[in-house]
Amino acid sequence: MLRRKRRVPCRELSVDRLTARTMTVRTLVMPAPKSPGRFDVRFGLPMAKKKEIDTMIEVTLTNEQKVQATIAPKTATGKPAVLDGAPTWEVQSGAGTVEVADDGLSAFLVSSDDPGDTVVLVSADAKVGPEVQTISDIITVHVEGALAENLGLTLGAPVAKA
Repeated sequence: MLRRKRRVPCRELSVDRLTARTMTVRTLVMPAPKSPGRFDVRFGLPMAKKKEIDTMIEVTLTNEQKVQATIAPKTATGKPAVLDGAPTWEVQSGAGTVEVADDGLSAFLVSSDDPGDTVVLVSADAKVGPEVQTISDIITVHVEGALAENLGLTLGAPVAKA
């Protein structure tokens, strides 16, 4: 069985040298291998990694308790941050009260005498300088009535039997 040689397309190029000889160079023109598809990759601008942070905290107290809340400002990636001035703590609704420390970075949340909810707003200026960029967190204090621990049984003075 006779095999035929495969023809490969080629082009010829003549080159003149200083020696006045003519040399012929043949360059093979091979078709590019077929690829299964194309994969485009694009990159956008770099973005800071964000951690999921809940800006609302809830706590349950009895009407005989208080709890200390402390803030530690962080950047979007969780690194420590500086605030411009002391944060403010204010009761938005409810009968509870807030006892703020001198530096404003902590406060005692004091429960009300009656059961119910108290909402406290903590806000601060995140941008150091004359411009203001307010950030805030909300604390909801759920107040329950304190449970009886004992019956409070007392005895009176003895009296004569009749």
